[in-house]
Amino acid sequence: MKKLVSSLLVCTIAVMMSFSSIGIVQAKQQTHEEFLQEVERKLKNAGEYVYGGQSFTVSSSSDFLNYIRSGADINDQLKKDYLNDLKDHLNKYNGKIVATFYGNENENDLGLYGAVILVLKELEVNPENFEGYNIVNTFENVDFSIASANPYYYRLAIEAANPEYKIKITDQFIEGYYTFGKGMDNFGYSCDNTSMFLTSLLTVKDNYAQYVTDAKKIILNYEKENGFIGEEMYTNYVNSDSTAYAMMAFSAIGDVNQSYRIYSLLIQNFETENSGLFGYKDNQNVSEYSTKDAAISLYYFKEFIKNGDHVYTVVSRDDATCYQDGKEIRECMICGHQETTVLKQLDHQYVTTVVNPTVNNQGYTLHKCSLCGDEYKDQFVTAMQNSAIQSVDTSDQTNILLYVSAVIISGMSIIYLLRKKSVL
Repeated sequence: MKKLVSSLLVCTIAVMMSFSSIGIVQAKQQTHEEFLQEVERKLKNAGEYVYGGQSFTVSSSSDFLNYIRSGADINDQLKKDYLNDLKDHLNKYNGKIVATFYGNENENDLGLYGAVILVLKELEVNPENFEGYNIVNTFENVDFSIASANPYYYRLAIEAANPEYKIKITDQFIEGYYTFGKGMDNFGYSCDNTSMFLTSLLTVKDNYAQYVTDAKKIILNYEKENGFIGEEMYTNYVNSDSTAYAMMAFSAIGDVNQSYRIYSLLIQNFETENSGLFGYKDNQNVSEYSTKDAAISLYYFKEFIKNGDHVYTVVSRDDATCYQDGKEIRECMICGHQETTVLKQLDHQYVTTVVNPTVNNQGYTLHKCSLCGDEYKDQFVTAMQNSAIQSVDTSDQTNILLYVSAVIISGMSIIYLLRKKSVL
């Protein structure tokens, strides 16, 4: 009886573990809509944590843009206060957007222009006719010989510009900050800098394919086991800021597998128990700065995954041979959808070798497949005749015997003559 009870207990535990494991597998898989909603919740929480309760002015337009793009509920008062400040700003500076930095004014700051234009578009306000001002026209007519931007805000200027102006701004950005093979230089080279550069190419990536390829390679060189480091000298440790920026960069240029893979690293290693809030070096203590960088980056990731593309990884592969097709099965890491690709049967790759005839064996041409070892022979050549060989050999032997015999006879003749002479 005890044995029966024990057996039943073991079976029960096994069944429970089986169902438990099934539950774990299913929990990992979501519909694309569910996954998108999960990312949107994280993004909104991050935005609210960093920006919630603040008011925004022209000078903080980039922060307001981040807050709006986090999915925050922008109330009428917040919108009204910003637009009133913008109106006062334009009236003060005769229709120009002027950045102030440590008391110095700059009316050619491309990044701030870009941020203001993008904010107005998000608020569904026409930047080409705001309170009688055409901000877009002023933006496109700045004195380009002295125009500049914080390298981290060129992405906003490029995004806001029309197609022709995008190229002009991007060329200036590359000339001033990018070194091929090293990345973006902003007080040194780093994962964060080059990730921001690559993100800036979002709307012009097809025009700068060589820079996209170069920047991708550089960013991946900063990857370590659980994320990305800043650079090799001072921030040579894995951190959430660099990991988030790497995810942002690959999202911007449309690399679905890399962006999802790095997103997983960010969530697993740096997201705290509070969804959307991130630590700097681990997932224990929330960092406002890291959460801000994560919010900026999650926006680009969210925008990229909105179309619901599958994120495939290969789960099994049978290579094709010379005798049968192969197949590769890929599975979406988000929803579990599988896709099977048939790998076409291979053609034989024959290597030809000529085998010459011998005395006893015929010659031929050998064709052997370098892939599977299959072989066949053709172009046969008859073996050499034995009689011909033997006659040649006999003739040679006879000549040798005659020669030896002649030498012996000559020698004996000489000996005979010498002896006869000595007798006389």
